Amino acid sequence: MIAWRKAAVSSAALTMIAGASALAQDKCELDFGGAYQLTSANQYLAKGQSGKADEQPRHMRNAVEVLTKDPGKVKNQTARNYILGQALTWWAMRPGSPSVVRRSDIGYKTNPNEMIDLYAAIDTAFTAVETGQPGCASETKRYRSQIWTPSVNAAAAFINSDQLDSADAALGRAMRIWRGSPLPYYYKAVILQKRNDVPGATNAFLETVRQIPADMAAKDSNMLQIRQQSIYNAALFLQKQADDLQGEAKTAKLKEAAAQFQAYVDQYPQGSSIANARTGLARALGATGDTAAVASAFAAMLRNPTNHSDIQLFEAGTAAFRAERKEDAVKLFEYGLQKNPYYRDALYNLTNTYLATEQYDKMLPVARKLVETDPNYPDNWRLLAGAFQRLSAKADPKTKKAQLDSVVKYHERFQKATVKVSFVGFVHGGAKHTLTGTVENLTAKPASYNITFEFLDKEGKVVASQNAPVAVPAKGKTDFMVEVSQPGIVAFRYKPIV
Repeated sequence: MIAWRKAAVSSAALTMIAGASALAQDKCELDFGGAYQLTSANQYLAKGQSGKADEQPRHMRNAVEVLTKDPGKVKNQTARNYILGQALTWWAMRPGSPSVVRRSDIGYKTNPNEMIDLYAAIDTAFTAVETGQPGCASETKRYRSQIWTPSVNAAAAFINSDQLDSADAALGRAMRIWRGSPLPYYYKAVILQKRNDVPGATNAFLETVRQIPADMAAKDSNMLQIRQQSIYNAALFLQKQADDLQGEAKTAKLKEAAAQFQAYVDQYPQGSSIANARTGLARALGATGDTAAVASAFAAMLRNPTNHSDIQLFEAGTAAFRAERKEDAVKLFEYGLQKNPYYRDALYNLTNTYLATEQYDKMLPVARKLVETDPNYPDNWRLLAGAFQRLSAKADPKTKKAQLDSVVKYHERFQKATVKVSFVGFVHGGAKHTLTGTVENLTAKPASYNITFEFLDKEGKVVASQNAPVAVPAKGKTDFMVEVSQPGIVAFRYKPIV
């Protein structure tokens, strides 16, 4: 599952800023003497920060004016930019203040009618300070954080409430004021994910990983979790892109996905998504034809299947089958069905895998359960007929005739099917479960059907049921969707359509 962490950001943001300041080795030594502009601006700044509320804007305008009216005359440009940055930060932090203002409104005398981006101007001023006096980086970051931290926190809140345009705007403010934290890159990736921009989200998650090197993650638990999640999400999105490609382009993209899954498996063997990462790795490697690597990818699953979910085992089984490791596929499907005995796709895949491995005695009971679970998918009856046919070849005379009669009976069910039910998805969201599919009318006359679906828990007990009326034109198809809300549902079956 692709996800994002709804983490509290303020503490993480401040931690990043504090951590950056702790790395500074030089002292911040600024000389504010020797120029009346600096002395005057400092006095105005002090009055603007602590004077009467109705007089503060005037003092701050005076501070900006004296610093920008003839800036070339100030020899100590580092000190000038330091005071200017503080004054502009005051304007940016003023309640209700827009991020872009008219220059004259905040004290500029040059080009008074032009607009100025406060955040960009603050960044320019403080960058000049940090360049001239690297030891002052901790001081400038303290002011930057006054805007950066609430902006990033606001972006997180907007993402959680799906207000993505507002989240984008908040991130824009944060990135204009400071680019020293990976959080905005991660939040940008999440925004693109929510907008279903798969290539954009992929690149953004990969950039997040680049912004959080392993040594940084080792020192900060929040960054560690974001790095893990970003590697995993990038791998899933690369795999999703590969699904829409063909030929060499598909293979290349699958290799990129496999590399990210492998990075997760290697770096975070105890990570929360390790089982899914191993499954994804096996699937990606299997699709590229790297059979040896596939075997390595799901070896841990075969050794200890109890540590993996039914879906993870089913996915690994599919990857093993595609990689021509059919005996491994059998085991993985069997382990998965022990956890979820009525999962329709796994029953179908295991039946076919038993057929491919000539395990016909095992194939028969699974094929029976398959047709009981999914009675109106004609190919299931063909598989059941095939199981009897293979068994009859070595049957003794007493049972051979009965088995051959079953071959004829079930193959006829396959050939004379009048309706075909196919499934597109079975999606779980907490207690809500959504089943989608298609009903195909194989006859020359329009038909109406009422399908009764039964939803099962892991023990095979019916915990909910739902009818789906479907009208289908002659030789046509109609989509259906069934939704139920009930905890514990892991599989479904339906009653035969007569």
